[in-house]
Amino acid sequence: MANTQVRIRSPKGNVGVTDVVDAGELSAYSQGALSGFGATSAASFTIQIGGSSSVQDVAVGKNPAGESELFVGTSGTTIPFIIGGAPGTPGQSRTDALVLYKDPFTTSVVNNGLDVTDYAVVAGTAATTGTQVPPNDAAIRAAIPTGSLKFVAVIGYVTTAYGASGTTTGAYTKNPALLHTQVVANATARAMIIPVEGMQVYQLDDDAKYVYTGSEWLAFDTKWQTYTPTLTNLTLGSGTSVGKYKRSGKDCEIDYVFTLGAGSAVGSNPEVTLPFTRASGYGTNLLQPLDGTAFFVDEGNATYNGCVTSSTAQFRVYCIATGFSAGSLSPTSAANPFTFGSTDQLGARFKYQMA
Repeated sequence: MANTQVRIRSPKGNVGVTDVVDAGELSAYSQGALSGFGATSAASFTIQIGGSSSVQDVAVGKNPAGESELFVGTSGTTIPFIIGGAPGTPGQSRTDALVLYKDPFTTSVVNNGLDVTDYAVVAGTAATTGTQVPPNDAAIRAAIPTGSLKFVAVIGYVTTAYGASGTTTGAYTKNPALLHTQVVANATARAMIIPVEGMQVYQLDDDAKYVYTGSEWLAFDTKWQTYTPTLTNLTLGSGTSVGKYKRSGKDCEIDYVFTLGAGSAVGSNPEVTLPFTRASGYGTNLLQPLDGTAFFVDEGNATYNGCVTSSTAQFRVYCIATGFSAGSLSPTSAANPFTFGSTDQLGARFKYQMA
């Protein structure tokens, strides 16, 4: 059986083992493979799962009460799941579930003193190819011994079509249940996750959804976030500097307003830092135009439009020149496009691509 191939660890302590994930963190995961448990090889209708020396096989099992247990594989040892042949009706396919299960409250002297974990293939129902569905939790628990008591982890699925003479590693897919959105408190908690590509996390402290690409987490903000930019050639005094951003994957929208107060001043070519580094693919100097507009408000008199340019770290606002050079960019200064005073504003609304 699986005694020397897969064991169960209980961060809750009921088998006396402390693991790298505590009970609170573990409970946030859906059932399924956290890492590893890939298809290693296949011959005839036997597919070997896990055992890679380069990744730890780890999966989360759930019992009917929603409690969690951690299944941990043994490096270098695969699990042989035997698929029950091909469907007998032309045009049909069947998707079977590959299952690990255990009742951790039993005792055993095997499996390194830990509880015995077992595995099974639970067959789905054959149907017209493309419409077949894998067995659900109720069907899985009905198929395994005393399934109503077990912690169960569906680590993946194998689909077999009519006429197949065996299975292949390409017929295997990991259980996608883990890709459902998890909830974490902050970036520290998110960093403790063992991610898989496509996993989504909702982070409470910044109300943002993060998606793991396989190499990094991309943020999708659900509301405008504030940031405090560093100012160059702008003197704040009693004025205000309000920076906001909103991320959508690699795109970042900016809404920035500088309002002058007592002691505020505008110098030549004022600069404001970006919240995130801009991609360098379309230039790195401060003369690269961005998708958006600058604005200048001479309070009570007039409003002027302009253009936003940026380097990879800062942005500038330029006004549109008038007169002989109409249409060109004119550097902002204390007297351009007008003489700045208290309650006047300059700002920008634009979008850029993050690095």
